[in-house]
Amino acid sequence: MSDVSKSNVGPDGCVLWVVDYRLDERDRQWFRALPPVLGAEAMQSLMLEELDELYGSRAQLLALRPASLEERRAFLRGELSRPASGSRSS
Repeated sequence: MSDVSKSNVGPDGCVLWVVDYRLDERDRQWFRALPPVLGAEAMQSLMLEELDELYGSRAQLLALRPASLEERRAFLRGELSRPASGSRSS
């Protein structure tokens, strides 16, 4: 397994990543569920590439980390923004 702890892998076999970024001077957040084959460094590269493809120089990656158990539960209950929305209320 990568440098992601087994405790971050949910029962679905995925790691739920919290991606904090800034777009046009506004803080945004994504949640991305991916198999645990990517470590934190590879995931950071993937997110930098994705942000660049989507928004170019308008976006900046602020933080990337596996979601806590509480965040994972809230996401699965629909209480946090979905990846397709790309944003959260601040």
